[in-house]
Amino acid sequence: MVMSQQIGMRRVCVPVAAALALFGSLGTAQAEVDFADMVERVLPAVVHVSVETRQSGVSNPFRRGQGEMPGPFGLDPFGPFGPGGPRPDSRGDQPPTVMGSGSGFIIDPEGYVVTNNHVIQGADIVSITLADGDVYEATVVGSDPSTDLALVKIDSEDSFPSVSWGDSNGLRIGNWVVAVGGPFGLSGTVTAGIVSATDRDLHAGPYDDYIQFDAQINPGNSGGPVFNTNGEVIGVSTAIVSPSRGSVGIGFAVPAAIAQPVISSLMADGVVERGFLGVQIQQVTDQLANALGLDEPMGALVAEVRPGSPAERAGVQVGDLIVTFNGQKVNRMRDLPRLVGMTEPDSEVEMEVLRDGESIMLAVTVGVTDTGLPQVGAAPSDGDDAIARLGLAVGPAAYFGWEGTNGETSGLIITDVAPGSAAAGSGLQVGDVILAIGGRKVDSPEQMAEIVSARAEGGGVIALLVEREGSRRFIALSIEGS
Repeated sequence: MVMSQQIGMRRVCVPVAAALALFGSLGTAQAEVDFADMVERVLPAVVHVSVETRQSGVSNPFRRGQGEMPGPFGLDPFGPFGPGGPRPDSRGDQPPTVMGSGSGFIIDPEGYVVTNNHVIQGADIVSITLADGDVYEATVVGSDPSTDLALVKIDSEDSFPSVSWGDSNGLRIGNWVVAVGGPFGLSGTVTAGIVSATDRDLHAGPYDDYIQFDAQINPGNSGGPVFNTNGEVIGVSTAIVSPSRGSVGIGFAVPAAIAQPVISSLMADGVVERGFLGVQIQQVTDQLANALGLDEPMGALVAEVRPGSPAERAGVQVGDLIVTFNGQKVNRMRDLPRLVGMTEPDSEVEMEVLRDGESIMLAVTVGVTDTGLPQVGAAPSDGDDAIARLGLAVGPAAYFGWEGTNGETSGLIITDVAPGSAAAGSGLQVGDVILAIGGRKVDSPEQMAEIVSARAEGGGVIALLVEREGSRRFIALSIEGS
């Protein structure tokens, strides 16, 4: 049943000449933007994806009771559900199932269908409904939770209508886009809008680079294609910002530049192998840029190099600032994981780093993704007057049996941080282990006090290399007046 709500209206007087001019311009714009021929060509390749999942086995990370888990800013990753959320279906003595649905598109005539990972995750049965109403069973080929993409294969030897990828890198803010899918179970729904923004980071994963657009999409559009005016897929609908689970004109799509290689890997091997460098990096803040002698924040700062990693073999050092990778600029920290992840393992690429103000080109052979990192804790001790003026108390890590990520035992454990101090303002915490100051390793409070005292004469900021719960980062600490 369609619900309607009457909204109060107010008359606005417009001069006749102005009104005619307005309607004339709108008519001209409408005549120039007509997607009918393009939509007619691509619509047969857009499909409805239905899933059945045994309720006892459901483990969808986006699911929250009878709905989905909103992310930042009310972000709604849709979920695989049609109208009204998941629908329980009891069939006698069989385990109860959850029925869900989403959208997808055929990317290969053999029946390969692209959709979202969260649409098919945990599904026991997947079926595909074509635009003409024909229904086929399908098999999940593979999925990639990091980009929320999945590939399924229609169980048939028939040839199917398909669409092709477009160039998402060439998108400009203001370009027209057309979204097709099955919002609330209404298959074949077409909406149009413009690109509102590109390169959106939603903090959903390490490869975030979303296209934001204002074409109306809703739950059920998950996995559906977003086309350019040529009928090429430039994105895969994935999420919306919505306080009510309905569209407010803010939708997000995984760009084709990210989706295409992922889908190609899934089609070839059923898995996605990503490039691995073996460094831990952090964003360069204004304070760190000052401490490192940079005119402005840039690049990805290396806080740790894993032993035996491709980075170590290439000669990368802690404190290096990575500014290009494989010929592409690293403007900020989050650019690097995406560039490395999209690089084919075992390929050799060049990487530019700034080290002590000098540009160095390194040749690195990219490895295969390895996510294992040991986690460690920390313990307490005491400090020194010069250090205390910064608001810190420290003690030798070796005295407390601390062992770092790479097996080190040297360093200084922070045992106290004074409220309102420079140390507190920089974000230092009790339990942090200071490994180096201004590029010099430290293992005693006296050594730290000497470095701080020497630098305090000129004031300014020092960069501390800190390990916290197995992760390393640089922290800028002001030593004015210490």
